Amino acid sequence: MERLERAPIYSYLEVIPSSEMQEDLKRRIKGFLLSGIKVLLLTDKDICFKGIMDEEEEKGFRESYLLQIFTPDSSSFHIKDHLTIVDGENITDELGNIVKHFRKFNFEQYLVEHAPANEHLSIKAGAGTGKTTVMVQRVMYLLQKAGVSPREIAMITFTRDAAQEMFHRLRKELFNRYRVTRQIRYLNYIEELKNMRISTIHSFAKMLLKEMGSILGYGRDVHIRTFRMERKRIIEMELERYLLKNDVSKTLEKLIAPLRLHELVDTLNSFWEEMEKKGMTIEEITSLDWGEATKDHVFYNDIMKAIFPAVEREFQRFKQENNTVSLNDLTRQVDLALKRQKTGKGNAFEKLPFPFRYIFVDEFQDSDDVQIRLIAQMQKALNSYLFVVGDIKQSIYRFRGADHTAFNRLQQEVKQNGQKIKQYNLRKNYRTAMELLDEMHLYFLEWGKNGWLQYSDTDPKDTDRLIGIRNMPKDLPYPKIIYKTVDKPKDCMEDDVVEMIIEAKRSLELDQESKSKEKRKIAVLVRTNKEAKLVEHWCKKKGIDTYLNVGGTFFNSEAVKHFSILVEALLYPKRVLSILNLLNTPYSSKGIDWTALAKFNGNEKEIYEFLREEMLSADDYESGFPLLKITKQLRIRPVFSVLRQIITATRPDSRYYWQERERIRLQTLTENQGINEENWIELVEEKAKFKWKQYVKNLNHLMDLLHEHFDSDFATLYGIHTWLKQNQATNRDEDEPRVDEIPEDIVQIMTVHRSKGLEFHTVLIPFTERPFRYNFSEILFDEDKKQAGWKIRKQNETRENLNYKKLSQEEELAVLQEETRLLYVAMTRVQNQLWIIKNNYSKNPSVWNWTKLLSKKLEV
Repeated sequence: MERLERAPIYSYLEVIPSSEMQEDLKRRIKGFLLSGIKVLLLTDKDICFKGIMDEEEEKGFRESYLLQIFTPDSSSFHIKDHLTIVDGENITDELGNIVKHFRKFNFEQYLVEHAPANEHLSIKAGAGTGKTTVMVQRVMYLLQKAGVSPREIAMITFTRDAAQEMFHRLRKELFNRYRVTRQIRYLNYIEELKNMRISTIHSFAKMLLKEMGSILGYGRDVHIRTFRMERKRIIEMELERYLLKNDVSKTLEKLIAPLRLHELVDTLNSFWEEMEKKGMTIEEITSLDWGEATKDHVFYNDIMKAIFPAVEREFQRFKQENNTVSLNDLTRQVDLALKRQKTGKGNAFEKLPFPFRYIFVDEFQDSDDVQIRLIAQMQKALNSYLFVVGDIKQSIYRFRGADHTAFNRLQQEVKQNGQKIKQYNLRKNYRTAMELLDEMHLYFLEWGKNGWLQYSDTDPKDTDRLIGIRNMPKDLPYPKIIYKTVDKPKDCMEDDVVEMIIEAKRSLELDQESKSKEKRKIAVLVRTNKEAKLVEHWCKKKGIDTYLNVGGTFFNSEAVKHFSILVEALLYPKRVLSILNLLNTPYSSKGIDWTALAKFNGNEKEIYEFLREEMLSADDYESGFPLLKITKQLRIRPVFSVLRQIITATRPDSRYYWQERERIRLQTLTENQGINEENWIELVEEKAKFKWKQYVKNLNHLMDLLHEHFDSDFATLYGIHTWLKQNQATNRDEDEPRVDEIPEDIVQIMTVHRSKGLEFHTVLIPFTERPFRYNFSEILFDEDKKQAGWKIRKQNETRENLNYKKLSQEEELAVLQEETRLLYVAMTRVQNQLWIIKNNYSKNPSVWNWTKLLSKKLEV
């Protein structure tokens, strides 16, 4: 072999016939591997390194993907000459022609991973194409080849779960490389990984606001709040000012008809929230063109012109005075700070604790205008390099302000900075069987031709068609999409939906090839939380175990309920009802049977003395709950310190596990009478362990939220109790952290939005008759957010301005496109089996729904 021009630093790729793999080359490759160099071999048959390294060593290199060997798809292809590529540099057209014969070698991922370190990269990653993998490998390249420190990398994700997963994936990758190479640098990278900023866009914006919020009048200890009550109060106040100023109070009831005053406040608040979701500034709101309105509707139009700028100004003043912002408002506040920065004040980003050289953005298609502008501004100010990855076809958060033109908008922003982004396309799908991809392609292509989905297959260099790399498991009876057809209202579909779930579960059991529990997950995907709860109810009636995964359930979870009960008992240590509730949570080693208190005839004083004597006076947690001792500690120690001590001492998660295990055991025993308990005890353990993991995640997440909201040294029980009660009553936005290890026997039920980023062996879509638009009150804006159209509807009465009709027509198309993307996301979660109920029931056949979309398929 000829000597290499230079030794590889990161990777070594060789195209070579197996007959030329001599001992000296194998030894050189082993040396590369032990140095942490990734080796990729494209050859005519698998290569064994026996005699060069032992079996376990070779296995370790393969499992860590440091050693990858690819063979051609067809035995008729012959490798004539060898070709060597070092660190992805000087790639020739010859290599591009060769890799066409190696389907399992992902050449596109290789190009992204090895792109020059001084390029901005935009990655169009189709469903199931391994975008997380390519992000992790790109980071490895930057660390090892470009000498970048983890602290110089910022990684922005869409959810907390995604941020945590990315951290764990990076840590696992580094540890695996250390395990097989024993290179100390990987341990150093792991240690430095905690300095890499991996967070959601909101968490990232909060950090920025702490550093530059002084421009807007915020302090460094800025807090996040929901402002639900404050917003309505501000609207009421400004509305009152407007009515008094214009002397219309006497005729108010007639002017605001068909709404009542509180309904008007709620409607104005919902319209205001839409402006916030779209990132509109006070300047944009003030300059909105509301158009004209007919005589009967002009009052509403005048109110909106006056009210929204006024409430926005007052709200900004309120937030500055209280040093607080809302979650949805974070990125907008940073954007405002940057816009108001006066010339000569210097670069606001210079105050950042770490000057980021590289900014990674996951799920970029879900970014709104303000977030896009923020990322572009930060890139320019820090002279950093961007790596954005996503798929416009999966842009499904328009209701939060996301825009399906996100990639184009970023391209324009970066171009204005005098730079450009190199674009790549990932198309090899590791998720879905080829047979299903071919079937779905016919739908996607037709939707693309009609302008409902950004999907085309006309240009081989820029096609959206996904390339499958695996076949359907041979034991499955259905190779294509399985349809059931009905014609009935949703409430009458119980038997159809349950029968489909049972049939799908039976079909799944036939797949011995995917027997691993990680590969036989089943999910029912629906459009709304209400639909998800309906399916859960039907399944429970039939004894089908389910896991309901819908948004906004965190503050009503068991972990939060139990913690709230604990805090209330500590706050009111002599209130009998609070004590009794506490003793029946996992924080107490002993529960109390209510019948044991019957002898006291409701005398609270006697009940309290009984409980104090029996359970509350102990010095430890073994005989109940030492409430008296803890009450004394709260007088001299910080609240958070005492709460942490209680959690550590009581281990509520452990007690919860044993309680759930017994409950599930008894339930399973009742449902399986006559069956030997040993046959299903493993399943009971698995289900109880799953419930325990969710409890632990929720409790940890709650403590994180409490520390974000309260100062650890000055928090009070009253403040924590009030905050918990308010959120339990009103907060339907906070999601429970995701638990991945869900038992195979459990049917997961979730909305399409919650399924984003997940994959399942079998996917069922039961409801397809839901219309895309409803005749509700709404506010609409044009694409440039310069015109506003509104409609207020109650029962059969409607008020609207003249802008609404035109904007409503534009909205009709936008909603159709959004719903098409939602259906695309739902269908592409599947690995092997896709079941869909087409429901032809509709009160208005001209209305668009998923059933109508599924009737549009390219005929071949």
